[in-house]
Amino acid sequence: MKRVVFVTGAGGFIGSSAARHYALTGDCVVGLGHRTNPCFAEEPPYLFEETSIHLEVLEHLAKKHGLPAVIVHCAGSSSVAFSIERPREDFKKNVDSLLDVLEFSRKHDSSIKIIYLSSAAVYGTVENNIPIEETAPVRPISPYGLHKCLSESLCAFHARYWHIPLAVVRLFSVYGNGLRKQLLWDACNKLRQGRYFFEGTGKEERDWLHISDVVKLLRMAESHATEDCPVVNGGTGAGHSVEDVLKRLGELWNPVTAPVFSGTIRRGDPFYLVPDTARIKEWGFAPEMSLTEGLLSYLNWYKSTEDTQNRGSQ
Repeated sequence: MKRVVFVTGAGGFIGSSAARHYALTGDCVVGLGHRTNPCFAEEPPYLFEETSIHLEVLEHLAKKHGLPAVIVHCAGSSSVAFSIERPREDFKKNVDSLLDVLEFSRKHDSSIKIIYLSSAAVYGTVENNIPIEETAPVRPISPYGLHKCLSESLCAFHARYWHIPLAVVRLFSVYGNGLRKQLLWDACNKLRQGRYFFEGTGKEERDWLHISDVVKLLRMAESHATEDCPVVNGGTGAGHSVEDVLKRLGELWNPVTAPVFSGTIRRGDPFYLVPDTARIKEWGFAPEMSLTEGLLSYLNWYKSTEDTQNRGSQ
């Protein structure tokens, strides 16, 4: 008999990728979320429930599909800009939904494992401890980062107090085919428009983990979820400047195009976010997709979506 897995935020990029991965490896997956801007055009190989994340909804779906063995919690806002403009709504999206997931597990005798997707935004500005270890102080510089910190504290408390098996994965920069927002999507649109200009200095350093590796890490985190609530960085351990990434992408374009930057530091945007990945290496995790391969694959995917849109408008 197949086990049941709930994936929240399954209408988004990471959530839909995680749901797809679990379904294709044999689980009965119930995806929860809103497909206002679906990442994948084809029908997903899992059950999808168009809904917000509330305790009553989780109880209803458990009666309908069976009690889940694990919940991969991908729901919530993922935009620093949104959190600055609408901090109250960002709190509700990130903190309130998690609290209902935790309460759901608690009400069922803490029998449901929870994998929580956090963010490197919890670290804020890091001056020492480079690359960033999980033991580094958390000093968020955006409401989004603060809300992720609060969520992690909720996870740690519930795991310890109610013995809920939990694991927290702090993702850094995630990319891959299907992502229709953030830097690479914006960059491809600007390449197409012939205006390759960006805010920031370009010297900001990030770690880029492909979505195909992300879902493998989340699956691995499941076997490490305990009441000790381990926290791990999710990345490759290798940093690349934003300028380097955009330069590589521009070199794959025809004609070759170099990025131009405003030189202004963006509010809420840490300069350095590159993780120490010793903990996930101890788990046995090793990323398989190189940045060069990932960028080429993303660009080819983008061009294929552009071709599809052009044919649809004819």
